[in-house]
Amino acid sequence: MKKSILMIMAIVGTFMLCQAQNDTLYIMKTGVASGKYNINNQIDSMMFRQAQNDTLYIMKSGVALGKYNINNQIDSMIFYKPISLKDGEPATVFVEAGEFMMGALGTDPGMNTRETPRHKVTLTKNYKIGKYEVTQHEWEKVMGVTFTPSQTNRGMGPNYPVYDISLNQIMGTSGALIKIDNVTYYEDGFIYKLRVLTGKPYRLPTEAEWEFAARGGKQTHGYLYSGSNNHDAVAWWNPNSTGWTSHEVGKLTPNELGIYDMSGNVHEWVGDLWMNYTANDQVNPICISGTNETYNDNKGGGVVNVRLHRGGSWAGSNSTADDFRVAFRQRLNYAYKSVYNGFRVALDVN
Repeated sequence: MKKSILMIMAIVGTFMLCQAQNDTLYIMKTGVASGKYNINNQIDSMMFRQAQNDTLYIMKSGVALGKYNINNQIDSMIFYKPISLKDGEPATVFVEAGEFMMGALGTDPGMNTRETPRHKVTLTKNYKIGKYEVTQHEWEKVMGVTFTPSQTNRGMGPNYPVYDISLNQIMGTSGALIKIDNVTYYEDGFIYKLRVLTGKPYRLPTEAEWEFAARGGKQTHGYLYSGSNNHDAVAWWNPNSTGWTSHEVGKLTPNELGIYDMSGNVHEWVGDLWMNYTANDQVNPICISGTNETYNDNKGGGVVNVRLHRGGSWAGSNSTADDFRVAFRQRLNYAYKSVYNGFRVALDVN
């Protein structure tokens, strides 16, 4: 990956840009991208003018696309050159926008009040979501480190899901940042690194996007689990998970959209903060703040901000397989790591 940082100085003149295809220029202020430009297609020069307040103009064919006060509005420019991950980029499945009833029916076995009231959700934007849970191979390719979980007897191999990772490792905690729908991703996390390596707008799915995809989107048959009413057909769980371990992704039956393992195998982090449901209709919901986003984790951490995970894991053992239902939801704090937890990615579609 090519990454260069140019600190802005008061300079008079014009700089022509000759970068490789799809190189991206980020205009940064205190670590936040206030402007983003495809260098090859969208701009051909940068011009500095020194006046009372030094000004940077982002130019295309003599027209200013962006104008920034250098002293007050920006503190750096960062160039990113995406590179191909080849076999390290997650496969995704297209999900057409639509509407659905989110949450559990009162007749669902094992239904929990956290999954109610059932309410109408409308998703207005098409998106893509991981065909599989992120694998250990993909994790190593993107993060540039060897996958070293606390327990190595829970399924190890390139096509097994990554596990024993916290949301902090996925979303990052330090360095430059980018905000997507007011959700923050930092440069030391998987999502940020994946975006830089591929030049594609990866992120975590929202809870609503996750459930819509798990239900089969517009192709739904109304199954209790993701792809079937028979949990053994679609989910790795305790009774069929020999040796109390995760399994290679994509080995059971996919759901209506061709997505695998949204029930069972590993729990999957999503991007939302925890929020109790209401009966109100919602459009593109995502919880980024509210009165219900903290709870006492009972693990010595006190009251903490929490996110969500969905889908159930290989360790589930109750007879009705409650944790694998498409409506099941559970809250955990950012830093929590478990051999039961993994994730899948989402991707914006233009």
